Amino acid sequence: MSRPVIIVVTVLLVLLGIQTIRLHRLQSAASTPSTPTLSERELRALSVRDARNSVAASNKNQKTSDDSDATTKDEIAKLDDPLSLQVAMEAVPSSGKDSALPETAHGAAQKGPADSAGNSRKTKPKSDDKDAERAAARKHSEQQLAKARELIQQGNYEAALELLQQGLADDPSNDHMYRSLASLYRTLGMTDEEIQLYQDWMGALPNDAAPHYLAAQAYQRLGLNADAARELAQFQEMTPGNLAAYSMTASLYRRLGMTAEEGAMLQQWTGDAPGSLEAHRALADYWRRSGDHNAALAEYRTAIELAPGNADLRLNLAAEYQRLRQFPEAQAELVAAMNLRPADMGIRMQLAESYRRGGDATAALQTFQGIIADSPESREALRAARAIQRLEQQLANQSAPRAAG
Repeated sequence: MSRPVIIVVTVLLVLLGIQTIRLHRLQSAASTPSTPTLSERELRALSVRDARNSVAASNKNQKTSDDSDATTKDEIAKLDDPLSLQVAMEAVPSSGKDSALPETAHGAAQKGPADSAGNSRKTKPKSDDKDAERAAARKHSEQQLAKARELIQQGNYEAALELLQQGLADDPSNDHMYRSLASLYRTLGMTDEEIQLYQDWMGALPNDAAPHYLAAQAYQRLGLNADAARELAQFQEMTPGNLAAYSMTASLYRRLGMTAEEGAMLQQWTGDAPGSLEAHRALADYWRRSGDHNAALAEYRTAIELAPGNADLRLNLAAEYQRLRQFPEAQAELVAAMNLRPADMGIRMQLAESYRRGGDATAALQTFQGIIADSPESREALRAARAIQRLEQQLANQSAPRAAG
């Protein structure tokens, strides 16, 4: 047999032996149950799950006394809050569900010992973990807010700015944090950042009306009245029946020069709150500025019925009567106001002038003289003395033609 043939036969025998060994190993493996092998990623996922369950178990045993130390929303003072009246509505934070931890490939494909081990590790619902995380984040952000307010009082605006920004990153549902950061942006003249913050606030707390009102104020300051009106309309839509919102909305409509919308809002306010002194006073002032003095009279009278001891309302009503040249009615209201504030020489000056304008020179002189007698060193006494001289001169001029005749 030649040498090449021997080599070929030898190679074939070696290959046959290798295949025989492989076949034997496969038969042995078939008779033994296989154990799933987890990838590195899957092992990390299980480790994370174990760690979360461990934290949850420890949180369950923690005392609840920490909750009493948390600062509530209502206890946090507003920092240069542009809202003259607090919007009476709850901001609803957006809440999302936890993202599920990745399942192992083997676990998704079959039920077996690995699944049983995984189930035994589930000691607490993940929703409880999320609630605990939110509570901790809120408490931390409130502490950051308090510290930021201290920094602002100290004039350390840069540090306060950084702290407020970090606080929002930690807890984007804290409306007080948004409000304080917006106020700081406004103080520092960072208008673009302020407006962008309102947009972020709207996105994070879509049920909170406050950012729409504050954005409207910012746009109004910039002269962007169309944008301001759009945000104000959104604020109005989100606060139906909110008595605090009526005054705020009407006031901003006035600054925007939207007098019709202002009047409609004030009339809606008095309709929804007929017993509100402020509503009737605001509507009366609106009618006065609009030149509808009869409507103003009606509203001032209603306001006085609600607060008969309010001297300012009686002065306002007297002024409307005088504009309509109804002097006896005006004088009656001035006398009532004077009785409520007898030491106020300004009211007595108005009464004397009303007598003079109404043609009752004798009553005017007596009232002027009474001011000088009761408060000789006052500014009103000097004015009264000059008024007496003018009035006496007028009376002399009027009597001269009659004497000559």
